[in-house]
Amino acid sequence: MEKREFLRKKENLTVSFNWMDSPDTTETGISADLSAGGLLLIPSAKDYRLSPAKQQLSICLQLKKNEKPLNIQGVITRCIPDAGNWQLGVKFIQTNLNSRKSLVDYVYSGKSF
Repeated sequence: MEKREFLRKKENLTVSFNWMDSPDTTETGISADLSAGGLLLIPSAKDYRLSPAKQQLSICLQLKKNEKPLNIQGVITRCIPDAGNWQLGVKFIQTNLNSRKSLVDYVYSGKSF
């Protein structure tokens, strides 16, 4: 049985992000799952450059329509090749209290795994 600090929710949300070393370049992707502590990110670009583990990124995440998007800092914890693309495990490293509460409320609402 896998033990995780946070409950995960399967969720395909649009994610925009910037690498901290390239803040002027915005990339997009979708989440495969989401928790209050991180997400599994699938970048849109197929020719995506492999990001070294521990690389930091700034994430913009829209949980619900008509709500302000969350701006969260994260770090790549794993990079998994997946059918010509990548799955990037992202751990949130800087979230304010309101963002953390929004994430917890969102993940715990509805069906989770």
